[in-house]
Amino acid sequence: MENKNEYSFLKEKIKDKPFNWKHLWQKACLIAGAGILFGICACIAFYGLKPWAEKRFENSPQKVVVPPDDEEENPQNQEEEEQEDKTAVLDINNVRELNRAVYDVSRTASKSVAQVTVRPAGDEWLDESYQAAAGIVLADNGREILVLTEGILFGNSEETIAVTLPDDKEYEAVLKKKDDNLGLAVVGISKTLLSDTVWTYTNFAVYGNSNLLGRGDG
Repeated sequence: MENKNEYSFLKEKIKDKPFNWKHLWQKACLIAGAGILFGICACIAFYGLKPWAEKRFENSPQKVVVPPDDEEENPQNQEEEEQEDKTAVLDINNVRELNRAVYDVSRTASKSVAQVTVRPAGDEWLDESYQAAAGIVLADNGREILVLTEGILFGNSEETIAVTLPDDKEYEAVLKKKDDNLGLAVVGISKTLLSDTVWTYTNFAVYGNSNLLGRGDG
């Protein structure tokens, strides 16, 4: 009997600690609050360091070089070609080929033509007081797409510039250079603004010299 009383404590049942929902909720709120605080701090740091990072890591604009003109053809060869052209006979097949060639050239050229629109700053453009002119997609300087257009469009700095590329989408642009003597200007579109399909419909213009063209050259 004494032995039973001596080990009677072994029969006691150990109960599990009750689940504390309040403690769990406090931990969850603490973790969520820490995450939100970390996100806010990260956003502030990113916003503050963004200008420095862009200057530090962004590539410098590449220099756009216009290729030199090809050497002028020998006048003797041109005379021989003109004599051959005089002996050519024009029939219906030639006309069809000519029409097809003209269509192909115009279709290729249209991929390099854009529309540049300049609107007054603020809400004044709602009054349809804007100017527009054609532009030529010239080159890529590594950071921007450069478009050549008429300089008369630009009067002051308080203007918004938009360029409609051959993909029929309008992109914000900035004035890069303006030459009042030539009446020309160059605007730039940041490559980060371009759509994924823009190059399906857009090509850079091919440089050339009209002084080197002869009759029938395209």
